[in-house]
Order: sequence, then C-alpha cells, then structure tokens
Amino acid sequence: MRLTAMSRFLPTNKILPVTEVVIDPVHVEISIRWDQRQSVRRCLFPERCRVVQPQIFATRPLTEIARGKYAHPSSLRIDMNTRYKCLALIICSSLTSQVLAGLLQNASFEAQSGYAAGAQGVMPPGWQATDFTSPDLYSTDGSFGLPPGIFGNFNGVAAQDGLGWVAGAGSTSLTESFGQLLAQSLQSNVEYSISAYIRQAKRFDLNNPGSYEILLNSSNSLTGAVHLVTLAPTTGADAWEFVTANFTAPAGANTLPWIIFRPYASGANTTSYPGLDNVLLESVPEPASSLLVTLALASLGCFRRFRNQVN
Repeated sequence: MRLTAMSRFLPTNKILPVTEVVIDPVHVEISIRWDQRQSVRRCLFPERCRVVQPQIFATRPLTEIARGKYAHPSSLRIDMNTRYKCLALIICSSLTSQVLAGLLQNASFEAQSGYAAGAQGVMPPGWQATDFTSPDLYSTDGSFGLPPGIFGNFNGVAAQDGLGWVAGAGSTSLTESFGQLLAQSLQSNVEYSISAYIRQAKRFDLNNPGSYEILLNSSNSLTGAVHLVTLAPTTGADAWEFVTANFTAPAGANTLPWIIFRPYASGANTTSYPGLDNVLLESVPEPASSLLVTLALASLGCFRRFRNQVN
C-alpha cells in the first residue's frame, strides 16, 4: 500500500514546481519526486530553459521529515504542510502495516517451483501436504500442476485470482489437508480474520457442498491439532464464492506455528473437493486503533482542503 500526497518544496532561492511525495507505510519511509524545470514566468528565454525529467530525490524515514531534521545539500527545505502529513501517516503506518501485510505466504498460489504440466498431488511453494495426503495444485492454462478439465474436476473453471488454485478432497474417511509454517505465529487472545474464495468441483461424484476447517498445530499434522474456525461451505453455485470468518487465537497459539486447511463435506456420506484461492489471514484492529486511523486520515483531508483554499 502506498499513499500519495502533493506538496511544495522550498529551496533558498525559488519555489520548485509541485512535488509528489510517496509514502511507504510498511517500511515507514518517504520517497520524493520533483521536477527541476524553471518557471516560464521567471525565464526570459523559455526555449533555453533546461528541462530535467522527474527523479527520485530521497528516501528517508518519515520521522526525520516530520521533525524537519532532513536537509538536502542544496538547502532544499520541506514545508510544514508536508511535515504534518508525515505525522498523520506515521500514525496510520504504525497501526495498519501489520494488518495490510497478510500473514500467509503465496496466499494466491501463484508462485510455483517449475512443476511440469499435469503434475498431480503437488503443492506450491510455502505450502505442504499434511500427513502424507495428496491435495492438488491447478492452473487455469495448465502450465503448472493440473489443468482444470482433468477427470472433469473443474472443467471450464479459471482461477479466482491469477492462474493457480488448490483443492483437497474431504469426506468421513478422506481428508487431503495441507498447511503452512507461519513466518509469524498467531498471538494468544488476539482476534483474527480469515477469508478466501472457494469453488465447488464439477465432477459428478465430487460436486457436493464443502469447504475448509482451519486448525493450528506444532507440526504439519492433524494429530493434536487445535480447531480455530470453520469456513462456510459452497452452495452449488457455478462460481467462486467468497467466505470469511473471525476467530480468537487460543492460549498457547504462539507455540503452534503451523496453520492447516482441512477439507470437509457438509453432506452426509458424500465427498467434497472444494477449490481454494486468494486466501487472506490478518489480525483484526482494535476499535481504538481503528479510531486513530480514521482521525489520521481525516487530518490528511483537512490539510488538503486548507491548501486548496489558500491556493
């Protein structure tokens, strides 16, 4: 996520044209682009005015800009309006950078390790089959993993996002589960949200409602796994269906770094094979944090309106 604001920069001898300021809240840095063209009104011979393409001026921590501590060798100074914006964005970035970055790797199943077309029972990088089962990786064009139409499983289906998606069979006797070792373990008693797109298979014996149960464990195994939440099942619609659920991480969650997706069939004595794509796992901001973010964004709007009135 990148937030963009417009500002004027004041050198010692003239005002440069309007400058773009790009804020990166994840790394809490600022990148400044400016245009060195001379003002035509101040140039006696406009045809001789030297034009320089916009370029990166600097990348500096927001805190330096907000305090006015950064000075360019040419004595270029940053106006107070930009400093106030940086202060507001510091609040936003500190409260939202954790949420903006999903906690899962390769959550849309796009990265792949050169699997040959038609490879069955494989998982994309960042994901592993659980307990030696064999969930499958699909690609819309069949360039990696399985093609959609193989065995009639997802005939004519395209990925919800990008090219890849995965699927695992679930029934009372079969669970083709898969999991991921989280780079950052969940924190006990913290509320999280998980969302995904699921797709009901088309093959006659797999075309049954189903979805995924989400679990935590110390290893990539169903044995001893702790239940987190169950995503709603497919409805039989011939489309990807969005599902979402919130849960509170249990006590000891920080010692359970594996998150596992266990497929299930919602009907009795049936087998389901739900496709899964575009998964997002993130922490839910506390109400107080959401209020501060709202106030910070509102302050940016106020600064913009004030500037427009002045100009």
